[in-house]
Amino acid sequence: MSNAELLEKNLVEPSFEQVEKTGVELNSCPEAVLFFVAKLAVLNPAEKPNVTDLEVLVFDDSGQTKKVKPTSAERDQAYDFYKSLESEEAPQESLQELNPREKVFLEFLGPYGRYTKGDKAVFDAKNAERILSFKPPVAKAYKPES
Repeated sequence: MSNAELLEKNLVEPSFEQVEKTGVELNSCPEAVLFFVAKLAVLNPAEKPNVTDLEVLVFDDSGQTKKVKPTSAERDQAYDFYKSLESEEAPQESLQELNPREKVFLEFLGPYGRYTKGDKAVFDAKNAERILSFKPPVAKAYKPES
């Protein structure tokens, strides 16, 4: 079962939809800390949270809901994995010096409006700057091959 299927089937709070909206890619996340990394994606904390902040509500094997809180080691592993995802993202170029009529290509990293992960679209510089400023990021600048 893929990580996305595990989250969709077992995660109650935060909801799978909340995690999906973040655009954070969890395919390579270790299963032992998957739910906690999902919570981090929703929280998008500036610094390492305490273990209580990462408590999640999940379905257990009998279909009942239960609260699960990470150990300190699990919290550290989840936070380190989450931070490694941020460092993999390419730095965004500043679009401030562009003419407002300039067109900017964006590639979406996750769902946003009518766009899904991998979609590419063209925006004027002002709207592109606004979309690129979202935290967590939903898109990155894209340079089409000429």
